[in-house]
Amino acid sequence: MMIDPYRYVTAAGFTYTATSFDGASYLNRGANITGMANGPRILSSFWIKMGAGTDDQTHVIHTNAAGTGGFIIYRDSSDNRIHVLANDSGFNLLVNMASDTDSVKVSSGWVHVLIEIDTTTAGRRYIAINGVDQTHEFTFTTGSDMLLPFANKWNFAVNANNDTPSCKALFSEVYFTTPAAWQGLSTAKPKFFNSGTSKPVDLGADGSTPTGTQPLIYLRNAFGTFQTNLGSGGNFTVTGTLIDGGSDKP
Repeated sequence: MMIDPYRYVTAAGFTYTATSFDGASYLNRGANITGMANGPRILSSFWIKMGAGTDDQTHVIHTNAAGTGGFIIYRDSSDNRIHVLANDSGFNLLVNMASDTDSVKVSSGWVHVLIEIDTTTAGRRYIAINGVDQTHEFTFTTGSDMLLPFANKWNFAVNANNDTPSCKALFSEVYFTTPAAWQGLSTAKPKFFNSGTSKPVDLGADGSTPTGTQPLIYLRNAFGTFQTNLGSGGNFTVTGTLIDGGSDKP
């Protein structure tokens, strides 16, 4: 189903929170995401505010077995970019793309990241930062599915390849799914996940508002139950302690 732009009205009383990761905490699924399968499409949205002292690579979404490949969304402190890497089932690199240099710095404050990929068709990929398409494509191979299922390897806010905590950042409204169709969220349509005034949009109680289907991952609860997935893919387990972001939110 395609996104219906007329659904995007922020509901009265809509509230959202922020959860802080202190560099010693992360989330682990402990199993594959329920319903996750290899496929050509992903759609992801999240709000992030980087903290000082984060390790070299903060993996927002991390599915790979160390040294083999998989699917990763990460922020690299060496260039302050959001990077996306995706392999096929034979661990061949399908997608390698990044946002602009210095697009997600510690001094950037809250940043909205919107990512969509469809490997069925050339050019169907983007990373939008605060509603602006910043896609730098290094590799984009069509015709193959991305390798997405990984038992025990669906982690959130970990270090590169070794499943250890390293992320010092606040997160809000984390969304990830594998849509049935290319949504085509371009820079002309920033309000699907971003109000246009640097505020989140109400995605519905279970995150189904954008596409009409509940996403696989939707993390929007306050810090005490942030690991409870309101999407269909199952809950995460916390390692360490999550912290209330309080008034520090988008």
